[in-house]
Amino acid sequence: MQSSHPSSGTSSHTTTTKTLADLEKLTREHSSATLNHLDGFAKYWNEFDRIARTLIEANIINKAERDLYFWIGLPFTFRKLISQKLTTMEGAYHERLIPTWRDTIQAGRHVFNDPSVGRLIVLNISAG
Repeated sequence: MQSSHPSSGTSSHTTTTKTLADLEKLTREHSSATLNHLDGFAKYWNEFDRIARTLIEANIINKAERDLYFWIGLPFTFRKLISQKLTTMEGAYHERLIPTWRDTIQAGRHVFNDPSVGRLIVLNISAG
């Protein structure tokens, strides 16, 4: 069976071009989703990274914009918990700043590994 997609002849798999609209759609969908376990967080950051990396390499967004998009793609309650964690992890962090993508991931991992914080996530989601 032949593919209807044009091929360069160098690979049998087709590369999908990602757009800024794809990144905005992903962040919009995830910002209103429930995020209550590490697997869901990891799924988001992996999907986000696939799109954002392509956009950075194509000079469509820069790293600061990547950080902002990643941050706004997180549900508000989770952003608040990450801000609190970053404040305790890094003395220079201020909650009015957008953390880097990597710092957000690192703090998010800590948030999900803290049993008391996990309980707070469930309570905040239930109350919201």
